[in-house]
Amino acid sequence: MSNGDLHKLIKRQLKRRRIAIDDLPDSVQALLADVSAAYTGYDDDREMLERAMELANDDFLAAKAEVDEANNSLERRVKERTEELRLALEKAKTASRAKSAFVANVSHETRTPLVGIIGFAEALVTDDLPVGEMRDLAEVILNNGKHLLELLNDVLELSRMESGKLTVTRRPVGLDPLVQDIESVIRMRAQDSGLRFRLNKHYPLPRRFLSDLTKVKQVLLNLLSNAIKFTKHGSVELDIRFDAAAELLSFSVTDTGMGMSKQAQDELFTAFHQAGSFVQKEFGGTGLGLHISRMLCEALGGDITVVSAPGQGSTFTASFATGPVNPTTVESNNRLNRERKREARKTATPSLNGHVLVAEDAPENQKLIAYLLRQVGVTYTIVGNGQLAVEAAAQETFDLVIMDMQMPVLDGYAATRQLREGGATLPVIAVSAHAFDKHQDACITAGCTDFLEKPFSRESFFAMLAVYLPRLEGGRPREFGEIQA
Repeated sequence: MSNGDLHKLIKRQLKRRRIAIDDLPDSVQALLADVSAAYTGYDDDREMLERAMELANDDFLAAKAEVDEANNSLERRVKERTEELRLALEKAKTASRAKSAFVANVSHETRTPLVGIIGFAEALVTDDLPVGEMRDLAEVILNNGKHLLELLNDVLELSRMESGKLTVTRRPVGLDPLVQDIESVIRMRAQDSGLRFRLNKHYPLPRRFLSDLTKVKQVLLNLLSNAIKFTKHGSVELDIRFDAAAELLSFSVTDTGMGMSKQAQDELFTAFHQAGSFVQKEFGGTGLGLHISRMLCEALGGDITVVSAPGQGSTFTASFATGPVNPTTVESNNRLNRERKREARKTATPSLNGHVLVAEDAPENQKLIAYLLRQVGVTYTIVGNGQLAVEAAAQETFDLVIMDMQMPVLDGYAATRQLREGGATLPVIAVSAHAFDKHQDACITAGCTDFLEKPFSRESFFAMLAVYLPRLEGGRPREFGEIQA
């Protein structure tokens, strides 16, 4: 056995004692060889163990880093989630406060006009009053009834939207009839409020566009009615523009009213909010109109924006997607003079020409419609159900039919279908208290030309008649299905 085969520790000890390995007995050399092998094995095992410990330590550090990162990520998520929950809670509290205020406002807005309606109605029934005073009381009852109807419509509309039941029915809409309808209502309201109303058409404009007529009217009437309500002196203007590249038709309503701050504008389109508590106290309302109008505009591919400053009035712009517009159906400024001449001939109550068939089973509604028809100067025949309407149309020539849709014997849907099947092409206006889209669609499907929601105002009734009956200056009623430019 050579000295080089021994473990370094044994070689060190032999060297210190000056012992040569070859001088030792064979048995001692064998023993030293075994001890040396044991030392070498120990060193190998220790080296392996140290390496394993290094690897374990690396794994531990890596695992610790992962745990630390997971803890940090978890802490971040907890903080983010806590902040989200805080914001959600704050939002819920804000919504709860707003809805509580809304319920209080609705209660107030409902009870207040009911006091006038009930009190003045009792006075009309029980007291012997002069005609002038009776007229004043009746006017109060009428105005309060309109306010209650507006409140009910807003609440129902919001409920329908929030339940996801808002449907859009796009059909060709004539711009001229739409504007005439809106103007006939708003011009009278502006005059009653001592305000000037001006319509400005910025040509070129499409004669027809694809949209939901009822919803477009609802938005525009809301914006214009608000402008009149919040303007004590001056004017209200409606500007109409068309962006052909973007396929957007915009209606800008500008007033000379009180205006509003930037903070008020930021909350203006939020449900149940108004431009300050003083607005609700002075002008009433539920704070739903603009919220609903923006949702309708968005559903029709547009939006509502506002530009305003305190004491400088406001401009609200509602835009609607038109769909592709054929260049041949875009009218230019060469019609402006004719438009002005027609406007100069307009009066608050139009003088119309024609013979009207009215199908209505309720006696009080028969009296009201007859009164309104006499106001515009047309002749009429009134029947109490759909079957009598079909028979009357077969015996006389009429220019227009006003058809109640819920009647005994034969309802308005079936009566209209029979008229169409019999070849009648005259316009039929459906009149119904069912104002949801599916009911209006059912009326159109049955063959009706247009839809008038109950209860209707004097202005909207006259505007509807003016679309389908000629004025006394001349002309003829539109045939069913004909689109006038």
